[in-house]
Amino acid sequence: MIKEGVKKGKREIDTGMTQTQLFFRDEYPKDEVISVAFKNFKHLVKINPYKIFNLLEVTYRARVLEITLYNSYPLISPTTNTLVYNFIAFRLYDKDGDTVPLNSIEEAAKPEIHFENNTDTFIKYENCYFFKDNEKRLVKEEKVATSGEYCVCKIKHFSDFSVGSGDPTEPKKKDDDDFPWKWVIIGACGGALLGVIVVILL
Repeated sequence: MIKEGVKKGKREIDTGMTQTQLFFRDEYPKDEVISVAFKNFKHLVKINPYKIFNLLEVTYRARVLEITLYNSYPLISPTTNTLVYNFIAFRLYDKDGDTVPLNSIEEAAKPEIHFENNTDTFIKYENCYFFKDNEKRLVKEEKVATSGEYCVCKIKHFSDFSVGSGDPTEPKKKDDDDFPWKWVIIGACGGALLGVIVVILL
């Protein structure tokens, strides 16, 4: 679908599960930052296409910049509510629609992703993550700032990015780590309740 979009010069592709916007090299001859928004989401991307297309690593090859919002990310199982599942992915393509790798971005060209904080659950996202494809796991990425409305991530390479509260990349704490205090408290509460019931029955 992306190759077709690149060849036909499409600007937007909406599959229902993803929203993709394509930016063509020839349309961005000036050094300026643009804002990229997505339908029904307040997440925002600030990027300078001119600087991206003219990075030494990709210059003369990269012709199309793709930015995709995943409404639900297919590579992460929703096992924790500490992670927002709207991932934003960045890719570069040549004129034939083949991927052009981008492994490092100089400071002046780094895009910023402004992820909206979850005001419904009052969760403030504190960390930025990217999906490391060869290891199939999340890795922390550089964060710029956290405000009341947004968590801002500045990215150093192209991948799939998200934000979270706490650190979902760390192993889940075992119940044994809480021993013995958790069970002492539960036992004490249970014993007190049983004593009250016995007194009432007598």
